[in-house]
Amino acid sequence: MTIEKANKGSATLLVMLLSAVIITLGIGFDWIVKEHMKATYDLELKTQGMLRAYSIMDKLLYMISVSTFTPKAINSDVVLKPFKSSLLPLDGTYIKFKDLEVSIQDANGLLSVSYPNVDALKNLLAQNTSANPNVVLKAWLDWINPSYRDEDIPSDFYKDYLPRKYLPQYKEEFSLVYGMTKKDYNAIKDYITLMPNSGFNPNTAPVPVLMARLNITKDQANLIKEYLKSHALTSDQQLESLVSRKISLPNMRVYYFPADTMRILVLALHKGRPIYKIHADILKKPNLSFPFTILYWKEY
Repeated sequence: MTIEKANKGSATLLVMLLSAVIITLGIGFDWIVKEHMKATYDLELKTQGMLRAYSIMDKLLYMISVSTFTPKAINSDVVLKPFKSSLLPLDGTYIKFKDLEVSIQDANGLLSVSYPNVDALKNLLAQNTSANPNVVLKAWLDWINPSYRDEDIPSDFYKDYLPRKYLPQYKEEFSLVYGMTKKDYNAIKDYITLMPNSGFNPNTAPVPVLMARLNITKDQANLIKEYLKSHALTSDQQLESLVSRKISLPNMRVYYFPADTMRILVLALHKGRPIYKIHADILKKPNLSFPFTILYWKEY
């Protein structure tokens, strides 16, 4: 009788153990299926976003290829859906569509780090970061100076990276120089560029760039932005009447007009959040056979 009860107890324990194993496997399999379905859904969303981004970029590049510049925008000869206007602003503001956003930024509205305006770049750093502008600019000018000699480098000045002694290939190099942190770089990265610019265009410059380049206050920069809503700046006389500043210099630089280079950002969205991005820096050419050159292209 005792043996029979012991057998029944062992059978019960075995059934419970098998049940626990089956339930655990079932839960694990269910989790794997759910994760697989989620990954499949995320991939589908990203693929759809990529296709939407490619489509709008193709249309945008064609519109740019058959366009002319105005002080504040590009005026295209054609209007392709979903665009509703032939005028494409060059001040970096986003043109918004359903599940898509597009931004075009004139290089003359940014600060070049390839051939920097030292005072403007120092102002940008001082106004937007905790970095020491003098230290960062010394490190950067050494970084891009091909004739800088290793024996001239103070051993206690550079830490993680020594000067590259060559013109930069990527804007992100600015984040590597002594005195800069990732936080500092992120604060100014939208206002600097490696693209060649032909001068300075206050019509397309963001507020931080206006403040840095013209050495003015935020209120004065906002005054310029308010004026630009209904006018275009084309001369020093207009700028001086607004904020008591001039920018024209006695050289061959072009002011108050866009450069041939521009930064394009395309965002594909899902529920208001970016799921696919394209960043392209292009050089527009007056040649329909080769209407532009891609200087930089990144998808992420």
